[in-house]
Amino acid sequence: MKFGQEHLPVIVVQGNQSFCGIGGCQCRAFTWDASSHRFALLRGPSVTAYRYLAKTRQFQAMQLPYVGGLFGFLEAQGSHLSILSRTYDVWQHATVTPIRYVEGVRGVGSMQLGSEERYLPTTPGPIPLNMTYAVLEVFLEARFWICP
Repeated sequence: MKFGQEHLPVIVVQGNQSFCGIGGCQCRAFTWDASSHRFALLRGPSVTAYRYLAKTRQFQAMQLPYVGGLFGFLEAQGSHLSILSRTYDVWQHATVTPIRYVEGVRGVGSMQLGSEERYLPTTPGPIPLNMTYAVLEVFLEARFWICP
């Protein structure tokens, strides 16, 4: 990712095939740290997790600190990245997470969420119910989400 004269490039590196799977690849981002004269690993964005609140019978979104590399299918657009990650549910949903680079005080910044995550597909589609467990999963998910 290039930023003109104001900042050195950010290099995004995809792991080799042993770090890839059907859900994407493990990736890391680096930039040159002039103060230490070496490449610096950039922190990634916080991760959205959901905690179930028994009193309200709802989930509450919460941000967890970054713990590893970026994972998913990456798409670079200028100085922004988008990561497509599968949710592994019976509907084959995926999340698209826009990420942007934010400069730090010493010139080494971090990757942060560019905007809200969105989910794909955006329209309902056929559900592959070719196995008993898939039928049970659909039933339990429908019961949980539709009938409180």
